[in-house]
Amino acid sequence: MDDSEPDGPNGRLEDGRKRKRRGQLQAPSDSKKSLDDKMQQLLEQHSTMLAVFASRKTRVYAAKTQCDKDINAMVDYMLRIDDETLTADLLPVLLSIVQVGKGHNNVDMPSLSMGACLELLPLLHPLLDSEHESYVIKATDFLLAIVKHWWNDFLVMTTGANKTGLEASLSTPGVYTSLVAMTDKVGKFVEKKSKVGTKAKALFDMLLQLQ
Repeated sequence: MDDSEPDGPNGRLEDGRKRKRRGQLQAPSDSKKSLDDKMQQLLEQHSTMLAVFASRKTRVYAAKTQCDKDINAMVDYMLRIDDETLTADLLPVLLSIVQVGKGHNNVDMPSLSMGACLELLPLLHPLLDSEHESYVIKATDFLLAIVKHWWNDFLVMTTGANKTGLEASLSTPGVYTSLVAMTDKVGKFVEKKSKVGTKAKALFDMLLQLQ
């Protein structure tokens, strides 16, 4: 008789126990594979995030290079790239220029012209439609700064009169019309119980006054 094969009830029972033990020994190996897969997935996710931030950094650095030459050069760069994330990254810089006309290290920078703002307005629409609340806030802040900065010019537009000479900007009608056209879009955020709602309400009220 071949002793390598178990025989009888006791032999079959012993064989079943051995197979069960082998299965138990394989379980940790399967669990480890699952853990390794999860860790690999996590590493890949972080690698993707790093690649995204590296790309953003490269574009912001390129924008800074243009800004060091001339603020309008940076605006041209933004228009050429036409990237929602880049616009969101740079809007706080442009906002500070509109508000105080100062650049880094308290060095005066050329003011952002109304013509430049007119060119930038189309870039704000994707931000207002974005699912990222921070993007909506940045776009709203910038629009509010424009309205406040040129408030008197826009009020004149509501009367149907036009300024002439050095006081006027040829871009005033375009900016005014574009801002008023955004009233309904901004109004969608007014009822939100958040920072977005508060900022949108302030902008919405001013836009209504310009109609």
